[in-house]
Amino acid sequence: MENREVYESLSLLLEEAKKGSIKAFEEIYEKTKTRQYFLALKYVHDESLAQDVVQETFIKLYHYLDKIENSMSLLSYLKKINYSVSMRELKKQGTQPKQSIDSISESEFIQKEWDKDDKNEKIKNALSNMTERNQEIIKLKYIDRYKIKEIAKLKKVSEKTISRRIQDAKEEFKNIYLTL
Repeated sequence: MENREVYESLSLLLEEAKKGSIKAFEEIYEKTKTRQYFLALKYVHDESLAQDVVQETFIKLYHYLDKIENSMSLLSYLKKINYSVSMRELKKQGTQPKQSIDSISESEFIQKEWDKDDKNEKIKNALSNMTERNQEIIKLKYIDRYKIKEIAKLKKVSEKTISRRIQDAKEEFKNIYLTL
């Protein structure tokens, strides 16, 4: 899905959520939770705390849905909430953020986002060129964040087999990624 389509899709879902559709809000959550998690992780550097930040971010979003005037700015709004919640959590823990969002110049921020989009596109291309089995292993391990033991149980094979498949999948990914 192209960026414009993503924004339009989220915009429509936001309008439905504003009208009270829980299903639309859940869909917004499903489509943006991974991005919000990695953003929070970048700020707080702790997986558990990042998950808490994401939950708090969506709770705040739900309470302030009516305040979002431009539905095309949903991702920006989520990013601001995420940053605010992350900084509050770090302050509670007595930890200082590594870099303030305000200390990044606009052009530097745009360049970083552009580079990230290019890299994400390259990752998607590499994944789509992998064998189906390896795609599935990568998805389970790194996107859905299953543990090796859970994947082994799901696939009804030994943990050793899953570990080997993960290594094979990583190797295939690396080889494809480097050729793009």
